[in-house]
Amino acid sequence: LLTHSCSTTPWFLSREVRNLKMNVGDYSLLEEAKDYVSRQSGEEEPSYLFLTPEWEAVNYEKKMRRKLSERARAAALYVCNEVGCNSSGIFGGGIYLVSSEDEKTKAKVALDETVESALVWVDFQRTAEAPIFESAEALHDWVEHIGKKTTVVIILTGDEKYLQHIFHLEEEMYEFRTKYEHIEVERSTGKEDIPIRNLIGFVRILPLKKIKDGSEDCVLDCVPLAIFRRALEKVLLPEEENDLRDEIRFYRDDDGSVQVRLCVSDFRHLTRLRDLILMGDAADQIGKEVGYSIQFDRSAMAEIYESLILQLESPTEHQQKKLEEIESKRRVRIEAPAGTGKTFVALNSTVDFLERTKPDEKILYICRNSCLAIHFVKWLCYRMQKESGLQKTLKRLYTLSDDGTY
Repeated sequence: LLTHSCSTTPWFLSREVRNLKMNVGDYSLLEEAKDYVSRQSGEEEPSYLFLTPEWEAVNYEKKMRRKLSERARAAALYVCNEVGCNSSGIFGGGIYLVSSEDEKTKAKVALDETVESALVWVDFQRTAEAPIFESAEALHDWVEHIGKKTTVVIILTGDEKYLQHIFHLEEEMYEFRTKYEHIEVERSTGKEDIPIRNLIGFVRILPLKKIKDGSEDCVLDCVPLAIFRRALEKVLLPEEENDLRDEIRFYRDDDGSVQVRLCVSDFRHLTRLRDLILMGDAADQIGKEVGYSIQFDRSAMAEIYESLILQLESPTEHQQKKLEEIESKRRVRIEAPAGTGKTFVALNSTVDFLERTKPDEKILYICRNSCLAIHFVKWLCYRMQKESGLQKTLKRLYTLSDDGTY
């Protein structure tokens, strides 16, 4: 999790932390943590942010403690991602994950060589046999040493195994009269937890393969970062989306691939990205810009596209008008370019029909192939997953496609 030029250089996203989950209701907590870290970057003295479950969590059952601790760690990862890729480069000294003695040594060596602000995420992971910092005094001395020439901001999190230890560290911090903040992760109100990787990974560029020996290199080791960024912007962003150019972010994965995150402005932009990547045009165009043969992970793109599409629930104003037209007329024909949401209109119309009609009335969905039919049914199941009697409802739905599937 190491970076030295925050505006362009990716940091390493380890498998240990990218599978963390956070709650969809944590947005205000994330913004509060990000604002605190950003403000402290300009201060002269080191500061600490404790991102932990609420104090009462020590009395919760182990499963709940672990879940809350995981959400706190996911919040820390999100904050590192956001401030690390901020175009202002507020942490020019780097961002460091310290979860082992080896990482602690590497961070110390790197920070001895910089005078710019740095962000250090201290994460007490359950795989460690002992805490990486046994006491607040040990942590304070380490931070004082690495902070001789630079401003250091510390985020502290940990697995539920070390929850009591982290609370104890915070109590000890008071004795040093050190600047610190405590942000609590509270028990959720029934909202669903989502993987943090859904927020920080969008499309994946595979490692470059050498023709002679078959070995692999990360594209970021072969192409200057500025050139790589310009190529991504030119190919993956629509010309009219100039305001989104600062939002392209990319990360070196631990297998040599690169995760590229984009802000998707609308449904049409999302569909355009799908077509560019699945048809191979994006790889060809970016390859010409950087001078290397680029390959995208197409299967990952297809999965991400489907997961995003499944989450669309609210029709646009134009789509809503067409839905009202369908409801009031017996026959309606809708024509529109690819990616404008015709299938989405059909889905909403289907949901409306199944909800307002009698149980013996059926609906037939006709499409080009069985893959589209399966996608439509999965989409319908997602939309109606909270409805009682979903299986009975699905028995009222029939599909027909050109390849003979019925």
